Formats: sequence, C-alpha cells, structure tokens
Amino acid sequence: MHHNPIDIKNLSYAYADGTQALQEINLSISASEKVAIVGANGSGKSTFLQHLNGILLPQTGEIVIGEMPIEPKYLRAIRNFVGLVFQNPDDQIFMPTVWEDITFGVMNQGIRGHELNHRVRHAMTAVGLDPDKFGGRIAGNLSGGEKKRVAIAECLPCSPRFWC
Repeated sequence: MHHNPIDIKNLSYAYADGTQALQEINLSISASEKVAIVGANGSGKSTFLQHLNGILLPQTGEIVIGEMPIEPKYLRAIRNFVGLVFQNPDDQIFMPTVWEDITFGVMNQGIRGHELNHRVRHAMTAVGLDPDKFGGRIAGNLSGGEKKRVAIAECLPCSPRFWC
C-alpha cells in the first residue's frame, strides 16, 4: 500500500448557488493514521468526503488517492480504494432488493459466481443481517437501522483500503 494513501492540496469547492463548501484544504493522511472529520451541520464534511472517491471533482486543487489523481480515468480504481458510506442510507440504497443492492458494487468489479456469493454473504453476516432472511427483502421497506447496515454491507465486499 502507498505510504500516504490520501494527499490533498489546495482543494476548494463551491456549489452552483455560490455556497463555498471547501476552501483551500491541505491534508495528507498516511496509511497508518485514523482521522476523524468533525464539524457542525453544513460545514462541508460530506462535501469533502464525496471528493475522496470522485463523486464530486475538485474545482480547484488536487487530490491524489494512493498514486492516482482524482481524474475520470482513475475513478473506478479510486472507488475500489475508497469505501464511502453515506450519512443517509436512503441516498445510497437504490436497488429493489437488499441482495441486489449489496452485490452492485462488487459486480462492477467483475466478481461473479461463488466469489460474489461468498463476499456478499460474509458482508451481510458481518453487519448482523442474515443473508437468507434479508437478501430477498425489499430495500425500501427496511427500518432505518437495517438500511444503515445495508449501506455498510455494500462497501465490505469491495474490500476498500480506506473508509469514509
């Protein structure tokens, strides 16, 4: 693994309405560090984290994940490197069933068959969801806590090196 998996230089981002969400952020996170991003509602935490896997692209500045700059040609690899769990699981869960939702990301990595089933069952078990009981459930009908567990389970089979 790269020594500094995240290196950010002069990152700034403003929303279309002119709201300045991030201004000249400089941060380097080494492979051994654990970092907490804290702040009040509306302070830019989610906007910042969405830059770390390319959901949002820098308007100014540079972000390097591993050795890959946040650029369209590297987004697939970066999204495999950085696992992002949204604050609101309703913004993340979009497939009809729990099983389909959890398999979506890992299938985009090209994983199929026994390996896919093994990874997804393991992820569901890790977050306390019985695969046989929850796999076929309609994702939109889950409780809030169950949805949060599904959102976390979505990232686990992809084996990201960095979690947000």
